[in-house]
Amino acid sequence: MENVISKTGQSWKFRTFFIVLVMSGVSMTYGQFNIETLSNDLFFYFVAGGAFVGLLSFIFACVSIKCPNCGAKWFWSAVSGKGNKEFLFWLNSLSSCPKCGEPKNKHEKNT
Repeated sequence: MENVISKTGQSWKFRTFFIVLVMSGVSMTYGQFNIETLSNDLFFYFVAGGAFVGLLSFIFACVSIKCPNCGAKWFWSAVSGKGNKEFLFWLNSLSSCPKCGEPKNKHEKNT
């Protein structure tokens, strides 16, 4: 079963969010592991910069992964309305918008 994010062509947004989030985590980890060798400025840039970029990627996902018909923000609904252990499963299991039902199957549109 294809989820609603794939059906509406928004998979790239989730992948972008995930890749940038991982990269920001790597940046923060690099800063922490090299705290002794980095200058104070570089340490700050790696750690705070990584946290800031990670936050931006989260905001990007919350704002941009949404229903093209009614504008319901699916990622934000998953994060804010579901538990931390179930929001990804809920998001992945959506076959249509919980608010307006889009996208309809082709068969449903023709009848």
